[in-house]
Amino acid sequence: MVRCALGELAVRWPDIVSHSNPVARARTLLSAYIRTQRPVPPPLSDCPPLQYDALVLNCLLDCSSTAAAEVMGQDPSKIRYLVCSAPSQSRTAARRLRPSR
Repeated sequence: MVRCALGELAVRWPDIVSHSNPVARARTLLSAYIRTQRPVPPPLSDCPPLQYDALVLNCLLDCSSTAAAEVMGQDPSKIRYLVCSAPSQSRTAARRLRPSR
C-alpha cells in the first residue's frame, strides 16, 4: 500500500507543489488514498478526514499538536481543536487502531 500511495503522490506532484500549502495538499491526497484502501472503523468513520488524521496522529501515534500540525500543514491550535472537539468514543477508537497485516 505504501508504494502505491507514494505513486499517487508522484503522479499528482505538479498539483501538490503548485498548491498554496503543499504539505496540506499532499496529506489530503495521501489520506484520501488510504481511506479508499482500508475502511475506517466506526465511530471514526463519522469524523471528517482532517479530524480523523489529527486523532490518529495525536491519540494513536502520540504526536504533539505541534508535530501533528507540521505533518498536516495546519496550525497547532487547529489540531488541538480537532482532537478536543471529537467525541470521546472517536478518541478511544483512534487509540485502539492497529495496522492491518
